[in-house]
Amino acid sequence: MAATVSALSFAGYMTISTLYGGPSVSLKTSKAAQPEAILPLALAAIEDQTRVDGAIITVASGNSSEVYALPINLPWRVRCGAGLSLQLGAVTGTSQTAPAAEVTLSERPLDRATCATVAPRVAKAFQEKLVKE
Repeated sequence: MAATVSALSFAGYMTISTLYGGPSVSLKTSKAAQPEAILPLALAAIEDQTRVDGAIITVASGNSSEVYALPINLPWRVRCGAGLSLQLGAVTGTSQTAPAAEVTLSERPLDRATCATVAPRVAKAFQEKLVKE
């Protein structure tokens, strides 16, 4: 079963909710497609919605009862283009393979230049979190 924490951007607001219908949180985002605007939101979402405790990564929405505990050695990637997300587990297969857990940071399409700036910085921040904690 995969967990999805969604962030939908509309009318200048970002709404964070879960696939399972949990409560939503709205954040003001006037320039969600600009790297300098989306990066702090993405890093904050990863910090808020993921925890590392020894050999376990926990993925949870702040307002949901759904929590996923995964081994720290699980493969992961940052996906950017049609949106921005952190995908954990089962990411090396075909597009048919769903990740074990996914933190969706933005569903707004991001251009190649924005992705080239944002994706490596998000990946570096998550890698540092894995090593640090």
